[in-house]
Amino acid sequence: LLLTPDGRVEEPVLGLDLRAGQRPQIAVPAGVYMAAEPLGAWSFLSTYVSPPWSETSVTFPEAEQIIGMFPATAADRIRRVARR
Repeated sequence: LLLTPDGRVEEPVLGLDLRAGQRPQIAVPAGVYMAAEPLGAWSFLSTYVSPPWSETSVTFPEAEQIIGMFPATAADRIRRVARR
């Protein structure tokens, strides 16, 4: 789940089936909230942050803090993946 500063909601699917529109990896630009959830029983993922991560470079908002910034149709998805 990618939530962009201009209010767009994108849902890329990570995977190896390129013909089905899946991508093996994605780059998430600065200022974009991101979250992931498995489509099956489990998933393996990692995140690389460049420049290196620092406490001031990343925010972890509660769901209710950002729901109003995005279309109402994304509210349930945001609640599912947001920090609790």
